[in-house]
Amino acid sequence: MYRILLELSGHEVFVAENGVLGLEILKTARPDIALVDIGLPGMDGYEVARRFRAESDGDRIFLVALTGYGSSADRDRSRQAGFDLHLLKPVDPEALKSLLDERA
Repeated sequence: MYRILLELSGHEVFVAENGVLGLEILKTARPDIALVDIGLPGMDGYEVARRFRAESDGDRIFLVALTGYGSSADRDRSRQAGFDLHLLKPVDPEALKSLLDERA
């Protein structure tokens, strides 16, 4: 759903089915913003963020955690992993569109 919404709004979208592919896309496509699901198979979103932020220019991309985990401990964990923003699913489509338009 998010992919379709973003493409219809004019954004270029890359999709990865797991954390390993997601990290590769971050390294090669270098998007301005990355929406990363925490519950990815293989390598979770926390590890994707940690590994990407460890790169020499890993702070250039605005990382957004998309998750169903919303406790204060979950928010702290995403911040410590390197996420800039923590959003709970389901994310309001208009709020997401506004965020991306604002950051673009």
